[in-house]
Amino acid sequence: MTKATRLTDQQFQVFQAVNKLGKASARQVQLELDHLALAHTTVATLLSRLEKKGLFSSEVSGRERVYQTLIEESSIRRSMVESLITTVFKGDSKALIAHLVSEGEIDPAELKELRKLAQKEPSDG
Repeated sequence: MTKATRLTDQQFQVFQAVNKLGKASARQVQLELDHLALAHTTVATLLSRLEKKGLFSSEVSGRERVYQTLIEESSIRRSMVESLITTVFKGDSKALIAHLVSEGEIDPAELKELRKLAQKEPSDG
């Protein structure tokens, strides 16, 4: 993944569903995301678009196209967060954290855990 991957909420949920299932057809993804009440054609379109973006591979199995992820979810998350920081916070990651703290999105216990994480050496990879 060379450039930032921007996914809509629905695309990300479809990605997560396929990732969770391992391999999945449009029908299986639709059942996994039943709470979203997406039409089968919508799910099929989302899967096709994600494949064109290079996030999935697919093969025909019987009468269905079956998809599987090519990229780890952590890579997608990283790319989406980088895009958010660049777009909304003008590249300032500290501004994102300050926003989350000031809006009450991070409670004191979570903030304590974040401090511990910040004191650790960054991992390789």
